[in-house]
Amino acid sequence: MGIAAAAEKAHPINSEMTATINSRTTSWVAHSPETNPLRNLTREQLLELVSTNVPAPRFETEDAGYTPIVSLPKNFDPRTDATWKSCIHPIRIQE
Repeated sequence: MGIAAAAEKAHPINSEMTATINSRTTSWVAHSPETNPLRNLTREQLLELVSTNVPAPRFETEDAGYTPIVSLPKNFDPRTDATWKSCIHPIRIQE
């Protein structure tokens, strides 16, 4: 197998895959690798399209030296906090 053939086979959109799809279906025809609209995407980009590639977080706050704009309290109870107290309502009967 030549270098070009090996590179073409390594990409998910290749002649072998297209031939397999076309041999198993009669209701539609798969694009050839040369005409496929997704041919220029990398393997990782293709996996992201089908939600099987979860990218790594862009940064970790502890490792990136991130400093929060405000400090978070150790405890928080919205029932007693003046800002949030008006948002707490009694449980309503749902019939």
